[in-house]
Amino acid sequence: MIEKKNVWKQSILYYDRARKSEPNSIYSFKAVEIFVEDSIIATGFSSNKSNAIKQAETNYRKKDKSFKRVKQQFKEKKTLIAFNSAVHSFNDLYIDFYRMKGYYAGLPWFFHIWTRDEAISLKALILLGEYEKLEQIFLNRIKNVVDGRIGNRYPHSVLGTADGSGWFFKRLHEFLESESIPEKKRDMFRKTHLATMKKYLKKIVEKQKKDYISNYLVWNRNKETWMDTSYGKDGRSGYRIEIQALWCCILKFQNYLDEIDGKPDNETLEKTKKRIKETFFVDGELCDGKNDPTSRPNVFLAYYLMPELLTALEWNNVFDRALEKLWLDWGGLATIEKKSKLFCKRYTGQDNRSYHRGDSWFFINNIAAICLNRLNKKKYGKYIKKIENASIQDILWEGSIGRPSELSSAEKQISGGTEFQLWSAATLIELLLEQKATTKN
Repeated sequence: MIEKKNVWKQSILYYDRARKSEPNSIYSFKAVEIFVEDSIIATGFSSNKSNAIKQAETNYRKKDKSFKRVKQQFKEKKTLIAFNSAVHSFNDLYIDFYRMKGYYAGLPWFFHIWTRDEAISLKALILLGEYEKLEQIFLNRIKNVVDGRIGNRYPHSVLGTADGSGWFFKRLHEFLESESIPEKKRDMFRKTHLATMKKYLKKIVEKQKKDYISNYLVWNRNKETWMDTSYGKDGRSGYRIEIQALWCCILKFQNYLDEIDGKPDNETLEKTKKRIKETFFVDGELCDGKNDPTSRPNVFLAYYLMPELLTALEWNNVFDRALEKLWLDWGGLATIEKKSKLFCKRYTGQDNRSYHRGDSWFFINNIAAICLNRLNKKKYGKYIKKIENASIQDILWEGSIGRPSELSSAEKQISGGTEFQLWSAATLIELLLEQKATTKN
């Protein structure tokens, strides 16, 4: 049943008000109310009535394709619905207009293509076998080199990124070896584009060695990591653990390409890994930064990126200590150890106090669960399941229903930050698929 309303109504944006964002109220036009019971609504939009109807019919026919494709993989219905929601959310952040082709980092505030966010999220695209989109992104991003690194954002941002290039080449390496992409297409990419990739990679490596490398370690400026805010002089400048692991990824990929010509430089990579371990692995813990033993979840990124930095036993000890200092009982990780003077247990909105100093980010929680699953699924099973359940709870019931949030307060699970975040969706896809693959094996 449809009932006409034709009224303007003021709506309070309670989420924006809580974040101290202005404006926090809007007027919206209420045209109709639609009452639905046991039915599906498909919508279409056009300035032409017949075109709008055709679009609605097309949308109805297209519904739930990804659901049908994977429904046999998940026994629990809520897990399947969460996976389906994550895939739809991921796809809905893809844009293709003018020269902009890629993924927005999140809505409503991050309506830009951020190199780091997009590159981290490309693993989901690889697992889903989306060759054409991957080819476009790899070819477009590699050409945007700024100060020896792939640019931070599209449109341009003056803030640099110390990790975007590493994530980009990590994903490109995975793409070229992935069984999810048909071998013929991977071979075609190698034949057509590898010379271009090698040219830009060489420029990036030479420039980084000249400007950012000191005694095999790579440094970054203030606010150039994924923790790109500063509060209490906490901008993470200097030498950071995940940035070292990403530099190793770049060197490893360069060796992979050079091996084709029979000239890999394995010595530099091995010396780099040795230097990282000497500098960051102190008394059984992996430090977040050189001379900075503060515990942060970036140790999980280091394992995810370069597990060969430490032995399995050493990683077990690192994870045990990190979980002791960062674990949140509802199923997440704080972004700084709970005993730190900078730790904030509640999300503080736009002032950034809690953003990287307490708030729990779903993307890194999902990556941590992947790491725990790979290292010792039996030992860390309860942590893995709690993280998975928290991410499923978020996408199904918290924030905007069916959309993954950016983060949660540390104290308890409450949706915070952007209500529709790219890498939260992408890493949940990756986590759920990896869980099912290991369970099957």
